[in-house]
Amino acid sequence: MTEPAGASVTVLVTSGNDGPFVAAAVDGALAQPAVAQVLVLDDGSVDDGPAALAHVSDPRVRIVCQPRRGVAHLWNLGLGLARTPWVVLLGGRDVLRPGCVAAQLAALEAEPDAVAVLVAARCVDASGAAVASAPVPEASLRAVLAGDVPALSGVLLDRARAVEAGGFDPSLRHALAQDLWLRLLLRGPAVVLADELVDVALRPGAWRVGGEPAGEDAERARVLSRALTGTRLEELLARLVPAETRAPAAEAAACLELARLVVGTGPRAALGLA
Repeated sequence: MTEPAGASVTVLVTSGNDGPFVAAAVDGALAQPAVAQVLVLDDGSVDDGPAALAHVSDPRVRIVCQPRRGVAHLWNLGLGLARTPWVVLLGGRDVLRPGCVAAQLAALEAEPDAVAVLVAARCVDASGAAVASAPVPEASLRAVLAGDVPALSGVLLDRARAVEAGGFDPSLRHALAQDLWLRLLLRGPAVVLADELVDVALRPGAWRVGGEPAGEDAERARVLSRALTGTRLEELLARLVPAETRAPAAEAAACLELARLVVGTGPRAALGLA
């Protein structure tokens, strides 16, 4: 089977003891017309996750297993192995709904400088039944600085700029997404689609980024410090203040707003940055 004409996307399916759920994630990815490659990245599963894909004969699918090292290592591995300009990040129990990738690529026509395209999510239980709608994400530098961090599953990323930004920091667990978004959104805007185009599984004790309070404040403070001290103030203000309204008074207000955002994020260790 050859790649679909115009295929330009690799789906990175990360799996950690996700067993047969991975098959649904892969099937949903293969059903997207623009997908040229599906990389199943397994993080030391002790269940039968990879075996659940034994029936898949599509040459676009590749399974890569590593000893358990964490999701950041998996995504960095996927960024290196992908051969397309765009990648979609997907958890092993999450499923792209029909038309997801096509809608994301279409959104790039209106915003060609975008570093990412996000979609709204529909929350489903273990049986796949919808139980709730997740809030539509906001992907602005202002929101991420304030701690309103979009989830990563279902996101379409510019692979080259994600690599240029340094990829994922393996030393982080709780602030992994915030760290990446802060670096990416300094390189370009993100587009948000309000349509629910990804099913995100809700399950207790899930293998996911974050979700535990211990150490979270310290990580967030470290991530904020790195973003704010490693970026010129002019660059930050350029993202926070629209060019058409940029003036000394507006920039001064933006400086105060930036300090307020840092104070409002919560980590005590970040207060000195304000």
